[in-house]
Amino acid sequence: MRKSTPKKNSIISWIIIGIGSLLAIIGAMITQEYKVNLWLTIGFLVIVAGIIYHLVMVRCPYCGHSLAGYRPLPKDCPKCHKMFGD
Repeated sequence: MRKSTPKKNSIISWIIIGIGSLLAIIGAMITQEYKVNLWLTIGFLVIVAGIIYHLVMVRCPYCGHSLAGYRPLPKDCPKCHKMFGD
């Protein structure tokens, strides 16, 4: 089984966060009053899931060092200095 790259996991997490944002926007637009509805709650939970996925999965495939704070993602691991395969 091939290990996934940090770049691929980062893209997946941003897609999850984007879907959650769209759900939250739909929830905010369909409400008649300022209150929390089902769409808004689901959107918020999907955004939180995307953030957790990003924090857990965007790591070096060799040593497991977290790359969650690096922008842009580095080409090699700052800890073990091995190059990531794309």
